[in-house]
Parts: sequence; structure tokens; C-alpha cells
Amino acid sequence: MIGGAYLAFYSLAVAVAVARRPSLARRLAILVGLGTAAEMWVERSSSGRRSRLPPGELPLIPVASVTDRHYLLKQLERNGPIAKAAWLWKDRPMVCVGGLRRGATVLREHSSDLCWVANSFDSLISAGFIRSMTPADHARYKPLFRHAFAEEAVVACTPHFQEEARAAVAGLAREAARDPGKPLDPRPMLGRITVRSYARLFLGVLPDTRDCALVESMLLEPGPLNALPGPWDSRFDELREAAEDVAGIARASAVDMDNPSVASCFVPSLGPSTIPTSY
Repeated sequence: MIGGAYLAFYSLAVAVAVARRPSLARRLAILVGLGTAAEMWVERSSSGRRSRLPPGELPLIPVASVTDRHYLLKQLERNGPIAKAAWLWKDRPMVCVGGLRRGATVLREHSSDLCWVANSFDSLISAGFIRSMTPADHARYKPLFRHAFAEEAVVACTPHFQEEARAAVAGLAREAARDPGKPLDPRPMLGRITVRSYARLFLGVLPDTRDCALVESMLLEPGPLNALPGPWDSRFDELREAAEDVAGIARASAVDMDNPSVASCFVPSLGPSTIPTSY
């Protein structure tokens, strides 16, 4: 599809040049030929062999990495169990390893040579997402998160999770009874259960409150925290504002320890000092 768009663009450019200024057609054809040859050279599977990179195509504009959820699997299928791939927001090739056993060996023997492919929202977090942190930051925050995300909070919130699930299933059953022949899509229901459970466990927010409605509007499709646009996207400012709103809810919960729903969530163990005040 990308190759077709590329050829269509150049064909249109040549046609416009021939129609308006025929004298430029030959020069443009030479430029098109050189551009095509350069793209094919960069995209070839064997590019980077001198740098000891594995095989794998590297398109100039790697949109497939974010538009095709099977992109990495396709790279492995075409190029073998170890292949390179291009990622839209990374300036270097990414090496992909297929198979759990092989991947575990790479992690064990080459951990010092590996780095995480950063998330598009890392800039919104002081030290980055936990999988993107430097070793020093990871060593600092790992025990804090391990202590905060404790089983006690999950157990305390389990009745809420069960109640949300029962209510959602009952609502789906009522919808099915109204129109028995209509196929039902359970995804909105599952998304709502997940987001409400997240709001309760992480933030101490109860359902059917203003804060819960705000979290749902941000996390459920097409909310900014559901879409997670990259920094180049015009919606990134909306994502930043949503992150600030969630942090504001967390800060408010951190100073409301007398509230039973807050006392049994993750926030008290994290404390207000770990919640960012600005982005």
C-alpha cells in the first residue's frame, strides 16, 4: 500500500510537470529514478549487514509499525527468528527476537546492550514509563511500586470489581432482552468495567461520581488516554491535559486518607511526593 502511494505521488508529479512545463519532465524523471533507487537501497532486507544487523526491511516512513498490529510478526516470518524492524518514533532500527526461549537467552546474556523502545507518552512522566527508565531510576522506583501495588489493595477492592461486573452483565442481559435478534458487542461493557476498576484501585474513585466520569471520558474510546497520540500529533496537548487531570485526582486522594475508598487503593502507599504537579 505504501509503495502504491509512493508511485501514485510520483506519477502525479510527473504528469503535472509534463502538462505545465514539458522541459522539466526529463529532469524530474531523473530525480524520480534516483529517489526510487535510494528508497529501494535503504529498504532492502540486507541493509545494515556491515553493522552486524539482522535482515529486515527498513521503510523510510515506517507507518506500518503503528497501523499494523502484526507488523513485527510479519518481519519475523519474512526474515527469520531474529530480524530488524523500523519504529515510527525511533531513529534507529529495532531488533526483534522470536520465541520465548530465544528471547530469554538474549535478555540473560545481553541485558547491558538492550534498551526499551520508548512510549510516545514518556515525556509526560518525570522519569519515563517504568519500562523506559534508566537503571538508576528503575532501581529507585521499582521497590516503591512493588510496595504500593500490593495484594492487600486488590483484595480490598475485589467486592467492587465483582459488583461492577455483575451490574454490567445485567445491563447487557437487559439490552439482549429488548431486542433478542440483535447481536451484542461486549467490548464497551468490558471497557467500562476495566476503567471503573482502574479508577477504584489506583485512585480511590467510586463509580457514578464526577471524578469517575472524568476518568471514563479520558480512558474509554475515543478518549486521549485511550488513543495515546504521539508528540507529533495535534491531540498530544489533549493527552497532556488528561494526564494532568488524572494526576490532580490522585493528589486529591492522597490527602483524603479518612475516605475508606482512598484508604484501600494504591495512592496512600505511593504518597503525594511521587505524583507530578505539572507536565
